[in-house]
Amino acid sequence: MKNTVFTALIMVSVVGMVIAHFYYQNRVNTIAKEAISQASVDTHNQEKTSTKAEHDSEAIEIGGWLGDFLDSQDADSAHIVFFGSSSIENENGKSWPELVMEQIDNGAASPAIDYEVISVGSDTTSDQLLAEGFADKIAESEPDVLVLESLTLNDNGNLAASDSIAHLSAFIDAVSEQIPGVEIILVPTNPIGPATVYPGQIDVLNEQAPSLPVTYVDHWDAWPAEEEMAAYVESGRPTSEGHEIWASAFSQFFIGE
Repeated sequence: MKNTVFTALIMVSVVGMVIAHFYYQNRVNTIAKEAISQASVDTHNQEKTSTKAEHDSEAIEIGGWLGDFLDSQDADSAHIVFFGSSSIENENGKSWPELVMEQIDNGAASPAIDYEVISVGSDTTSDQLLAEGFADKIAESEPDVLVLESLTLNDNGNLAASDSIAHLSAFIDAVSEQIPGVEIILVPTNPIGPATVYPGQIDVLNEQAPSLPVTYVDHWDAWPAEEEMAAYVESGRPTSEGHEIWASAFSQFFIGE
C-alpha cells in the first residue's frame, strides 16, 4: 500500500514538472514573439519618420526669391495670387502663371504651395481697380505673395503714364493696408512689338517702380526683338510661345529655375 502511494506521488510530481516545463516554454515563446512584433512596429515607425523628414526636406527645396521668402518666414507653405489683365490668361494653352507654378510642383514635393489667378480682362484700367472692388477681392484670397501685372496695356490710350502710376500706387497701398505683411511683386505688361506710345509708358513704369513698396521684376529683356515679335504676341496679348518666354524669365527670379 505504501509503495502504491509513493509511486503515485512520484507520477504526480513528474506530470507536474512536465506541465510546468511546457508552460514556461510557451511563456518564453510568447514574450519573444511580442518583442519581435514591437521591434517591427518601432522599425516601421522609424521608417515613417525618416520618410516624413525626407519629404519635409524636399518640400522646402525651392530657390530664388520664393525660397528666400519661405526661409525668412520659417515656412514651407505660401498662397500666391497672380493679378492682372488678360495678359495673364491663355485661352489656347497654359498661361505663364500656370507654367511657373508647374515648375514648383515638379521641383518640390510641397502641396502647401498653392496659387490662384485673378484677371480683370482687357478693358479694366488702373483707375477702375479700387472702385470695382479688386483690392477687396484680393484681400478675400488672403495671399502671402501677390504678383501684380501693371495693366499698362489696358491703360494705353486711356490714361497718361503718370496717371497710371498714380492709380497703380493707390491700388498697391490699398492692398497692403488690407493685407498687412503681404509681399507684392510688380511686373510690367508684355511687349507688343512695334509701337510708339506704349514703350514710353513702360519706360515711365521702369523709372517709377523703385519708389513703390514692391519688388519690381522687368522681364522685357527676355523677349525677342520687335521685328520678331509676331510669333509671341497676337492682338497685343501673349501667344502660347509668349507665355513660355514670360514664364521662363519670371521663373529665373521667382524660383531660381
